[in-house]
Formats: sequence, C-alpha cells, structure tokens
Amino acid sequence: MDEREYTYSLTAEGNDLNEFEYLKPYGYQRLFGVVAEEHSKKMGFDFSRTMRYNLAWVLISLTMEIERPVRGSLQLEASTWHTGRKGPFYRREFLFKDEQGVMFKGCTYSALIDLGDRKIFCGSEVPFLKVPVIECQVVRAAPLFKPVAHFERVERRKVYNSYIDFLGHVNNLRYSEFAYDALDGEEKKGFCGPCRIELYFRSEIKPSDEFEVYKGYSDGAVIIKAAVGEEDSFYSVFRFER
Repeated sequence: MDEREYTYSLTAEGNDLNEFEYLKPYGYQRLFGVVAEEHSKKMGFDFSRTMRYNLAWVLISLTMEIERPVRGSLQLEASTWHTGRKGPFYRREFLFKDEQGVMFKGCTYSALIDLGDRKIFCGSEVPFLKVPVIECQVVRAAPLFKPVAHFERVERRKVYNSYIDFLGHVNNLRYSEFAYDALDGEEKKGFCGPCRIELYFRSEIKPSDEFEVYKGYSDGAVIIKAAVGEEDSFYSVFRFER
C-alpha cells in the first residue's frame, strides 16, 4: 500500500497567525505535528502502540520550504510518507496543498527513545513499524546541524509548568516559540514571503531548568539557539527570500 493514498484535511489556527495575518513558524510546525499524529494512528505506530514497548517518538529535526505562505485560516490537504532510516533516525516527507497546488513541503527526522533510560533506541527491529520505504524526497535536509556563526545572547528564560508535555520535558513547539520571540520586526516580516525553516532538537530542556536564547547570522540566514549552561538544546535556521 502507498502511504500517499491517505490525505488529511486541516486548517491553520487563528492563534498561530502574526499581525500581518501570515502563519508563524510554530503554526507550520503544528500542522506537521497534526498530520504526523493522525497518520501514525492510521498506520499503527502512534503513542498507544509504541508504549507497549516502552518507547516513544521524539522529533530530531524538521525542515520546511514555504513556497506560498499561509495567510488566514486556509483549508489545506496534506499527505505524508516514509522515505527511509539513517542510523536511529527515521525520515518522513510531507506535502501541504490548497486548491491551487503545493503551498509548503518538508520532512522530519524522528527517533524512538526508551522511556526507561531516556536514551535513543538503536535496535534494528521495530515490530510496529511496517510501512515500506518510498524513495521520493521533497526537500534537501539532514537530521543534525552544527552552526558556524557568532552568537549574542538575547535573553535568559526559565521553564514554566505550561511548557512541559506528557514526556516530562519542554514540548518541541515551545522551542519554535522561543526562536520566534528572538526575531526583530523586520525579520518577522520574512514569513510573509517564501522562506525555508530548519529546526533541530539536540537535548531536552526539563522542569526547573533555566536556559539562554542566542541569535546569530550566517550566509544570509538568521540562526537562533537555546542552551542550558554549556549544552545547546535547540537550533532554528530561518532563510528568507528578499
């Protein structure tokens, strides 16, 4: 069976629009998450199934290319499919369309973690994951990223109760919010046009942590990172078309 036969209807939430009425980066991320969750239930590898093996999915990276930015509460159709495994990282493609065609597309790299020791599962056999590989990638992407930039601190933040999800750490959507908060007025306008967004999740931020947010620039990209002490927890890379 071809996973691409399944499609999902969804609408951008008004709360995720900025003052220009365009979707914020974590609004796009939320749509990826909705499709991934619905599809995992359909295909039988959602949280209720992974829990039987004391495992859970965690997002390692998300790369998206926005060809036509979402403006307003637009109705979208989405599809997704598995394109392979690289070490412990599973890659999955996504396409989001309106009646005129593709609006944005991207891919995720995800991994399974053992809920006992909080380490990435590296076993070769995953009994609940039976979907075939479809060799059709829609964007250039990688699971890991090492920034080359000079960073300056933007702010110091602490973790609030509302940031913590069912896995006991800061939910990945919150990281995108932290990154968006670090942008200035001109940078926010970049989401009104075509752009590329890359998100990389390096390590957990946990309850009672305090962390610092930094911003830097490299080859025309705006790079935001969050760090707990000396350990980088998250990177976001925004490339805007001018």
